[in-house]
Amino acid sequence: MRIKGVKLENYKSFKEASVDIGDFAVIVGANASGKSNFLGALRFLRDASLYGFSDAISLQGGVEFLGNLYSEDPTTLEYEFDVDDSLTYFSRNTSFATSKNRNLRIVPTSLRYVVTIEHDKTNTQVSQAAIISYGFVEYVGKSSKIVGVSTLRITHNRNGITVKHGEVPSDIKDRFGVSPKKIEEYFSPYLGLSPEIRKKFFETREAVPIVDRSSYIINGADFSQLSFFDFDPRLAKQSSKFAGKKELEEDGSNFNVAMNYVLEEEKNKKRFVNLLADFLPFITNFNVDQSLDRSMLSVFSESEDGRNDFPSYAMSDGTMYLACLVLGVSFSTKPLMVIEEPEKYIHPSLAVKVIDYLKSASSQKQIIITSHSPQIVKYAGIENVMVVARKEKGSKLMRAMEIPHVEKYLENEVGLDQIFSDNLLSF
Repeated sequence: MRIKGVKLENYKSFKEASVDIGDFAVIVGANASGKSNFLGALRFLRDASLYGFSDAISLQGGVEFLGNLYSEDPTTLEYEFDVDDSLTYFSRNTSFATSKNRNLRIVPTSLRYVVTIEHDKTNTQVSQAAIISYGFVEYVGKSSKIVGVSTLRITHNRNGITVKHGEVPSDIKDRFGVSPKKIEEYFSPYLGLSPEIRKKFFETREAVPIVDRSSYIINGADFSQLSFFDFDPRLAKQSSKFAGKKELEEDGSNFNVAMNYVLEEEKNKKRFVNLLADFLPFITNFNVDQSLDRSMLSVFSESEDGRNDFPSYAMSDGTMYLACLVLGVSFSTKPLMVIEEPEKYIHPSLAVKVIDYLKSASSQKQIIITSHSPQIVKYAGIENVMVVARKEKGSKLMRAMEIPHVEKYLENEVGLDQIFSDNLLSF
């Protein structure tokens, strides 16, 4: 499930911000402009799924640091997702209603998840909602046409669940017998509520207790599958114990353990070496050595005969960073990842290779990076760059291609990297 857009209201330095996000995105901006705060909104989604809302708020510094300094209004974080493939497939291949020789099907067009946080001196209230936008498609034989659109909003807070229906065209109601109850029954399997809660609420409208987790309200939406990487090659170089997580840690500190699992299949080893060699052609082989003291250490080879083997602690920070990058991007199963400043440990000449690599990988998973590098901005492509700027009353967010004066500079053959270096990529 990919994030199509994010909308923030009264969240940290953002009074109001809304942006669409593609498969690959580069976030740029001056120091203290609000880049980390924007990433914090994505972290909140992940943390609320893993630990619950209370801990997610605490990990943001507490509710007093969650809201915007210039407003006392509630904090709202809204995320729009690609419609789940299984939901779309089901809707396009299952008749919702029939009338004579006509079939009516529901086709979801967007799925939004909204978290609202209200806080006063005595308590904090969290509300979450799933909003499904959908169209009614009428089929007659092999032909079809859209005959109406509507929405369904399921909100859950400490008072229970509420349902709000958008308007359904009267013609559809009359010809196909469409009713709010029938729509609820149709979509209820795709809400992450347990069968018991769905039955209790949709049949009797009884209040049900709040669940202190994000993502439960949308079936199959595992927000915990967001990865954040800010690699420290000095930690990745160190030997490590056998026990550890299979997935690479945010800082790369369990590199040896994660790599050891990857190397269980020979094809993975060849793939890793080939990918790393695209950046560093002198790398010919790679292994993880295991010692008697039950520790592991990575070994890089610069020759096939093993005479030029080097332990990870003897490798440069740049080499280890690129090894972490390849492991995290190409061998993680998670569908969305955020990588902070991938240029930190690499030579500028490798920027184009890194960008090409990340763009290619984004066909399989969504990748968002932050950067201060003109080379990264240059090769990313203006359509993939998002700019964060600090204004008098907080941060603003805009796609680079939507900034009016940027187009004029480009028309006069001023490169995007030069515009960025001269601090003209602002609004």
